[in-house]
Amino acid sequence: MPYIDPIEAEENARLDKERKNQRTLEIVKVRKVLSMLQPIQKQRLLKHLIEGKSAREIAKEEGTYHSSVTKSINAAIKNFKKFYVNL
Repeated sequence: MPYIDPIEAEENARLDKERKNQRTLEIVKVRKVLSMLQPIQKQRLLKHLIEGKSAREIAKEEGTYHSSVTKSINAAIKNFKKFYVNL
């Protein structure tokens, strides 16, 4: 049975807890930023990033031009970055 240094084990536990807390804070921040986007931008951005849909696929679903969807997604990304940095 290998020796487990109690100080090292305690430090590892503390670091794990710190990482989990940081991840939770990041998730909350992302949700907050997403809530700040216009609803259509949020919807299109999530379809594009989470579902992996192209602008053409989203446009076809919505019955609109892919150029409009592309502009909306690009604006959503720009706004997301801006809001995220400033939050």
